[in-house]
Amino acid sequence: MATPDKNEKTNGPWWVCPQGGESELLIAAEGDFGDIEIARVYSWAEYARGPLPARVNARYIAAVPELVAELRRLTRSLEVKGGDPGLVEPARALLDRLDGGGA
Repeated sequence: MATPDKNEKTNGPWWVCPQGGESELLIAAEGDFGDIEIARVYSWAEYARGPLPARVNARYIAAVPELVAELRRLTRSLEVKGGDPGLVEPARALLDRLDGGGA
């Protein structure tokens, strides 16, 4: 088995699948041989502010591939049109971080 590149990722779209009711949710994507698990989100943990909002957290995680794709599209559009550096530079820095170029 080949060693994956450190910047390799699972392509979207990702979606939320109930696993154990509302207490355990899976983030999944389509793989070559069916759905594959990306992550699990739990709500059973209690913290100072109460239970974790698992469904909301899972939706946010599942939306990441689409958000990144849109951020790339918008950043390219702003760069081509000579957009405000105050908007372009933070977006470009975030994309660089996502691509493994930053902390």
